[in-house]
Amino acid sequence: MAKKNPELTGQTIRNIKEAFWKLYEEKPIEKISVKQITDLAGYNRATFYLYFSSVRDVRDQIEEDLLAQRNAMLNASMHDGKLAITPELTDVPMTLFRYGRVLLGPHGDPKFVERAEESVWPYIQPTLFPDTPDIGDISDPQERRRLELLKHFYLSGILGMFRAALNNPDLINPTEIGRFMSEELLPRIAPRGTGAGAGAGAGESQTSKPNERAESARA
Repeated sequence: MAKKNPELTGQTIRNIKEAFWKLYEEKPIEKISVKQITDLAGYNRATFYLYFSSVRDVRDQIEEDLLAQRNAMLNASMHDGKLAITPELTDVPMTLFRYGRVLLGPHGDPKFVERAEESVWPYIQPTLFPDTPDIGDISDPQERRRLELLKHFYLSGILGMFRAALNNPDLINPTEIGRFMSEELLPRIAPRGTGAGAGAGAGESQTSKPNERAESARA
């Protein structure tokens, strides 16, 4: 079968994805059929299978697109190895929130959430734990487990904030989450350089500081 021109192919794929998403906004993926998608998009089944292997493949491709867009924004916001709040990060297209509302909702995709969390951590870790090795590179099992737990703590909090914003825009506009994190959260949780840490090893975790302050207060 002859290939169609790239513009027409791209538009066909976008139309099928859009039809799928309209259905996915209304019901779980298990209740969506290829026929429902093609009827809504105005194509036949043969056209669908030119570009997708299944209903789930449509969602998978959309998820890949979303992660690629997110990573492009994060890469554009990296300066000196750390994440900075830039226009690329704060001016998030509202279309992304349309997808996020469903994927983080009751019939979303838990595997996508896991992938999103794991793939965003390399961007966040240098800000929260500067000069700390990647978790997989830490030789001390206890320290590795501790940092792994802290990673889940921070990622769950960020994810919870996005869920709250998507479910209740009156609480915070989703487009303001990046700025909110920069102004309200990071100054409270990210370690600050004090200039007095010359004697500390490069691999020493900065996250022990709150415990040290607590011990000093009790002394």
